[in-house]
Amino acid sequence: MMKAFCHPASLVLVINASGYEEEYLIERMIEDGVEQRPQIISSEISRDERWESFPYINELMSLD
Repeated sequence: MMKAFCHPASLVLVINASGYEEEYLIERMIEDGVEQRPQIISSEISRDERWESFPYINELMSLD
């Protein structure tokens, strides 16, 4: 299931995950050989840094 969302063009939100849950999911992805692991983005990350985290979306937006 997790591999289905590993394409850079996919945006998957996991809301209200605890640190334990985040760690568990990332460990499972490592065990499953998933190369594109998720970024943990919280309110501690600036708006500009969050925007830079989605290069595919930025590319689409620049096509307009």
